[in-house]
Amino acid sequence: MALILLQFSPIVEPAVFEWSRHVPRANSSTHSEASPNPKPRTWDPKARCSGPVHPFAPDARFEYNPLPVPSTRPAHEAQPWTQQARGQAEDSPINAISGGTGVSGEQRGWTVKKVVILGERKAGLVEVPDPRPSEDWVLVKIHAVPMCTEYKAFVSGRKIEYLGHEAAGEVVAVAQPGRVQVGDRVVVMPQYPCGKCELCVSGDYIYCENSHDFSAFVGAPEGRATYAQYILKPSWLLPRIPDGLSYERASLAMCALGPSFGAFDLMGIDAFDTVLITGTGPVGLGAVVNARFCGARVVAVESIPYRVERAKMLGADAVIDPRSEDALRVVRELTNGKGVDKALDCSGALAAQRFCIDATRRKGQVTFVGECSEELQIRVSPDLIRKGLTVRGSWHYNLSLFPRIMQVIQESPVIEHLISHVFPMSQVQKALELSASQQCAKIILKPWV
Repeated sequence: MALILLQFSPIVEPAVFEWSRHVPRANSSTHSEASPNPKPRTWDPKARCSGPVHPFAPDARFEYNPLPVPSTRPAHEAQPWTQQARGQAEDSPINAISGGTGVSGEQRGWTVKKVVILGERKAGLVEVPDPRPSEDWVLVKIHAVPMCTEYKAFVSGRKIEYLGHEAAGEVVAVAQPGRVQVGDRVVVMPQYPCGKCELCVSGDYIYCENSHDFSAFVGAPEGRATYAQYILKPSWLLPRIPDGLSYERASLAMCALGPSFGAFDLMGIDAFDTVLITGTGPVGLGAVVNARFCGARVVAVESIPYRVERAKMLGADAVIDPRSEDALRVVRELTNGKGVDKALDCSGALAAQRFCIDATRRKGQVTFVGECSEELQIRVSPDLIRKGLTVRGSWHYNLSLFPRIMQVIQESPVIEHLISHVFPMSQVQKALELSASQQCAKIILKPWV
């Protein structure tokens, strides 16, 4: 009997999948991140992986307990960060917190900058009171902000005060001893899960149903956005960045690589698989990186010329135009008439989801990571029972897999091409316009430039 898993869950950042409409390519300048790969290696993007262990290998095990570490002494005795450690001036907007008794930036009149959507295709910087750590929540100075689907609100004009959910930065203030300390370089994981339920303890915090009420816990609304200079986070959601790895590249551990990494782990992708990836926006391009890192053969589906070329640059063996009436036939020809072993939709488009089901071989696997609220027609007998498909939804990767995704970032020789542009946060208007144009891969904002 076939195992049928139906866990349709939305992704944080779906790629844009142009199934039937061509979007003209616009001219744009590219500012690729230039930090060197700390672990370079010789690699042929068309070659299969020959190593005995890859990120999804069952014997590559790591342990990570997400529960917060209880303080060993009262919060009022905890040693706070110092301005010397942070290298800030005396008039820093985030002043040294002494003995947990300092007053907030709002009381002192200090402010920090963040991005807001002001109207249709209009964004800008505003100043807000600086956030302050409490209990096991720490203050992180943000150095790299990957852009996700915020361009949708930008285009529609929906006013939003708290933008973003992924970042990398430096711990600059703590209220009590915990998992991290001042000076730690960390990746900022999304959301504010409880840290106590079964899902959080197991590492699947992304599915937590008991998320914190941020304003109620902190006592103020500011400090939750990543399109900002600072953010507050529970310390257990801040895994450390390996030495020698830049903030820009470390930030790819979120929506750029995370959704497909988690999906491929569930599907057990390896060097013997042919993988179909529908939609090569930033999430889909990250899927190409992950699949090629493991040696899998990649067949991508995309219509936007910029992203077609970027997918090939990252190692896709073939890119099919979804507007072609022969698209399914081409997949069959590339797989000796059987269909792909595994399929991943990163687009959230119904036509792409259906294509994944039709293009996957019998006893194959299909996973959806693209956001979609529309009804997908699945025929139980021909699609599932008679074909033996395993169909699932996936949102993100288990927190215990963080060391493995760092391995991909450190060792993939094409990882630099996943970042197409880097902008100072002061140019967020230009960055959002580019993001909305779809003529980009992952865009990184720098809050302090």
